[in-house]
Amino acid sequence: MQDVPPLQEMLDRIGSNVQQLQDTLPDITCKEKLTLRPPNPSLGSYSHEALITTSRFPGRGQVYFRVSRQVTSAKGRPSAPINRIQNQLADLTLAFGPSSRSSTNYRFARRQNLQGVPAYVIEFETRKGASSSNRGGTVTGLGDPRQTVKGKGWVDSISMQVLRIEVSERYSSEGASEDTVLDYRPVNIDGKTYWLLTKLSKKNGYSQWAAEYSECRKFEVTSQIRPVQ
Repeated sequence: MQDVPPLQEMLDRIGSNVQQLQDTLPDITCKEKLTLRPPNPSLGSYSHEALITTSRFPGRGQVYFRVSRQVTSAKGRPSAPINRIQNQLADLTLAFGPSSRSSTNYRFARRQNLQGVPAYVIEFETRKGASSSNRGGTVTGLGDPRQTVKGKGWVDSISMQVLRIEVSERYSSEGASEDTVLDYRPVNIDGKTYWLLTKLSKKNGYSQWAAEYSECRKFEVTSQIRPVQ
């Protein structure tokens, strides 16, 4: 049986993979299939298909990412803002990004296969009094020490790429909470492999979300100059 590497060594390799993704991911567009269900079935569900674009822009000495969404078909009316879903890197960086290390405690939990892939399970939790909402340059906004994050990640024992994250966020000032499960898989874009979010489920006191992402490709804008007639 393969020996388990020291925790700090694992975190260094995972963080390096996350940082490389931040540094190299181009602007991308993916297909999104989303379903939103409120706690009260009488309110009706909402679903859509959309093109979701994650684009990078510099700011405050580092690179940030922003999301835009073009809905191509929809059924029903959303009972919650659909922009609650963040970009491809937000939750990954929150859990294992190098910028989150100083505000997060980690613990190796166990070995466990995930869909046939040997994986290490690493638990994480926001340190007391630290901010959990500064997501490593992937989203803007100030950190709130009253917001805490606790969860665990399944990490491929060979590549140290994150396969799954389960995360619970608690907001003590509101007494509210939100639980999210995210699955990541290798995606080929322009001949290069990126480990991207492919499936997401989210649940809070107001709604339940389910989203799938596919057919990711490099986002390119083309323009054409036409002579005046």
